[in-house]
Amino acid sequence: MPANAAPATPPSQRYVSAAAQGMLHWLSPQTDGVARAFYHHLVLAGQPVALDVEALATQLGQPPKAIAKALFTLLRENGLHVSDHAPAVAAPSLHVSKQGAGLAELAHDLAALAQTGQSLMLSTEDGLCIACIGWNTYESDVMAVRVVRGGLSSPAESWPLRLHGRTLYLSASSPLQRNSPLLLQLARRLLACLSSVE
Repeated sequence: MPANAAPATPPSQRYVSAAAQGMLHWLSPQTDGVARAFYHHLVLAGQPVALDVEALATQLGQPPKAIAKALFTLLRENGLHVSDHAPAVAAPSLHVSKQGAGLAELAHDLAALAQTGQSLMLSTEDGLCIACIGWNTYESDVMAVRVVRGGLSSPAESWPLRLHGRTLYLSASSPLQRNSPLLLQLARRLLACLSSVE
């Protein structure tokens, strides 16, 4: 290298995180494979992680080539954010209570996510309401059964979420704010809750 040449600048580290707008797609029963597993990993991390394909491949038990392909898939389908900045602070640990308190935490997440006048519900594939905000007990019980039978009345919408081998439904009385970080917070708690009971 010539004496007056500037030293080579190391490439900047990139960081990736789950994108909220991809949550309803990447946690749906229609998705599968390495990209879905990678999205789960990023949601549970709760903060940007270093874009190191080799390290991510080791963590996920996948070949580096599969991780690289998953990265491109997630980027193309709005599942991923890429930045040059490391997280300023570590993600707060996610408290997951056992038994009834965990349901209260889910209801709190729904309340935080709900927009003014919006009702939200989480229900099981058996038609059981597990957390609800905005609908009373009777309404939520009836709606949880209707979601499974496919008879949810407009304008309410419902999205199936496949998490750790279980299907849950997120229902809303009006369109969800799909780019809200609170949607990712709800997904993170659901993944953590379900992994803790496996």
